[in-house]
Amino acid sequence: GMVEAKETLRVNNLSDSERAAYNRYMDNKSYEASILSTQEFETQWQIEQMEEAKMIAREEGSQQRTIAIARACKQQGLDTETIMAITQLSREDIEAL
Repeated sequence: GMVEAKETLRVNNLSDSERAAYNRYMDNKSYEASILSTQEFETQWQIEQMEEAKMIAREEGSQQRTIAIARACKQQGLDTETIMAITQLSREDIEAL
């Protein structure tokens, strides 16, 4: 809009050396913005990876607790059908304990 037009006119009225310095400055700003954008992306990716790792760890912990419960039920003499109902484990998983 109007602001961009004024800036373009101002830059066009600079001397060659001033315009070259201005262009270097703008290139540097663009480069810095690109680096920051990349860093933000990498940081977000790392956060997502950590959250996924936490979720997997929770799921593994939950699965280990379920297996421990199934083992205890089996040691107490409960039948496989009952253990399946309690733990939602498959017959094969329970029989493998």
